[in-house]
Amino acid sequence: MVNGEVKKRSKIKTLIFLKMFKWLDNPKRKSKENPQLLVDSAMIKEGQTVLEVGCGTGYFTEVISSHIGEKGKLYSIDNERLSVETTKKRVMGLGLKNVVVMEVDATKTTFEKENFDGVLIYGVLPSFAVTTEDMVREAYKALKPGGVCAIWTIAPLWSPQKAMALVGFDYIGKTNGVHRGVKS
Repeated sequence: MVNGEVKKRSKIKTLIFLKMFKWLDNPKRKSKENPQLLVDSAMIKEGQTVLEVGCGTGYFTEVISSHIGEKGKLYSIDNERLSVETTKKRVMGLGLKNVVVMEVDATKTTFEKENFDGVLIYGVLPSFAVTTEDMVREAYKALKPGGVCAIWTIAPLWSPQKAMALVGFDYIGKTNGVHRGVKS
């Protein structure tokens, strides 16, 4: 019966994610959470190598890809297989050549240190298993000196500014709800 329970939980989790995905990709969302405006606020530039933490359904992926252009490279990661599969399909359907989608734990990546010009943590909800500080600490390690970490969240119980300060970022402010910190 153990296998039956695991399959049942897996099926329930999948149904929850699919329901959540409908909300994440709802066209009405763009009027309240404009992805272009939010990505513009991240301070990333054309030609940069960028890490997108928690790609979900790929809501921001297309805009980030366009923002960094053909010479840039975007690594979109999520720790949920269904999110990764959904974003991969979106990326393939749009023909985005500068995006790599991977199933990776944002608190334990295997990326080389100081590999990225920018890290975007957009819409990610911390949990009891994953703390904000863990994600931001990993972002700090992944960034090149002078690289920017941009965090946008609607989660009411955590402070990106505090998390950035705890791991050593120089906090440079908030624009359009996007918190930004620079690695010294």
